[in-house]
Amino acid sequence: MSPTSEVLELVPLCDGPVIPIAPYRLIHDLEDRGFVVTVGPDDVLSVQPGSRLTADDREAITRWKRHLVALMRYTQNPPRVA
Repeated sequence: MSPTSEVLELVPLCDGPVIPIAPYRLIHDLEDRGFVVTVGPDDVLSVQPGSRLTADDREAITRWKRHLVALMRYTQNPPRVA
C-alpha cells in the first residue's frame, strides 16, 4: 500500500445503507462541538452555525455530503423493528 492510499472503513446501518465511517464520525464530531446538522427538502444539507465551521470542516462536509445526507435521512426515518 502506498503512503497516499486510504483504507475505506465501512459501517453497515441496521436495515439501511452501508456508509464510510468518516461521515459517521464527522456528524458526531460536529454535534459534539455544538453544531446542528439537518437535511431539508431536496437533500439540502445544513450545518449551523456555519460561521463557526473551519476550512477543514467545510472540506470534509463537501467531500462527504452525499453520505452525510444518506445518514441524516436514515436517522430521520429509522427502520421499523418487527
